Amino acid sequence: MIYFEKRSSRGETTASNIPKNLLGPEWRRKEINLPDATSVSFVTNDPDLIKSSRVLKKLALAFNSIHEQFTDQLKAHSHTIKKLQGQLAQKLDGIIESPMLSYADDYPTHRSKVAVMIQNKNELAADTLLYLRKRIIEMDAHIQGFEVLHMGEEIRLDIQQHNIRRILINILHAFNDDFTTQQIHPHFMFDDASAEVSKLALDYKTINAAFYNFLTTQLNMQNLVQRLDSFLAQPT
Repeated sequence: MIYFEKRSSRGETTASNIPKNLLGPEWRRKEINLPDATSVSFVTNDPDLIKSSRVLKKLALAFNSIHEQFTDQLKAHSHTIKKLQGQLAQKLDGIIESPMLSYADDYPTHRSKVAVMIQNKNELAADTLLYLRKRIIEMDAHIQGFEVLHMGEEIRLDIQQHNIRRILINILHAFNDDFTTQQIHPHFMFDDASAEVSKLALDYKTINAAFYNFLTTQLNMQNLVQRLDSFLAQPT
């Protein structure tokens, strides 16, 4: 049996699977220093392994590589969540001004002030709700993708008969503002009656996440191309 412990250059433990109640004279600990000033410690009851610094160093490098890869995935996940949180907060601040709410002492007063704000900004409130709906779908797609790709979670499919046209319309609604900005006008080559007769057996959440990620990637690429074309069109 062998356990690991990763420490940062400041000596802080960043990852460990060493049991707290691991006792007994048969257990030995050895620390391997790595080129990036971090270290990996091994705790094992294998006397031959603890004597082999060459083998332990190879194990330390391999463990460090896996740890760095997983850390990068967590950082990317955290960055996306922080970005979504910032977007949601900014959108809400546009309709519910924090300074006004700061003078409210209790929930009923908060609710009354928010009701007045919404009443005076009907269109902005509607835009905000649609925006929040899009970001919630985006967050759900991101979390589900992260769990499957990086956490080894299994997808629990709920296969049912669905009208694919209605599903796609529901997904496309979340991108209405992007389509308007980029002058994209999606349309279907089949009507609702045809889609209703020819329903597809699929899992709604999975197809939703797949199409959402696909459209997000395509729109980001389209936006990048437009910016590049605009930059290249500028006089030198």
